Amino acid sequence: MKTHSTTTAGVFRDMADIIWWSMVVSYLAYGFLLSYVIGKAGAHSIGGGFKTGLITALLVSITNNCIMYSLANLTDTTGMAVDIATSTVEGGIVGAIVGWVQSKV
Repeated sequence: MKTHSTTTAGVFRDMADIIWWSMVVSYLAYGFLLSYVIGKAGAHSIGGGFKTGLITALLVSITNNCIMYSLANLTDTTGMAVDIATSTVEGGIVGAIVGWVQSKV
């Protein structure tokens, strides 16, 4: 993503400087969101979880990326498209796992 960054140096943290607790909290909150949405959708299977996770991630990612693109000079449209695509796939995979787990309980 640094290749498609349009901002000044020093905005993105090096791996050694990442604030890990904040990263963990954000992924836990996103996992709870997907679990809640998948549960409400009744998508208690791998396929149903994948589809619901994919759609949810797509919508959340488009929202976040378009807001950041409009307000900040952090990335270009290629970086935005790549982030949307990878976040959507990630949401589908996590959704499939959540759907599978929910089918077992």
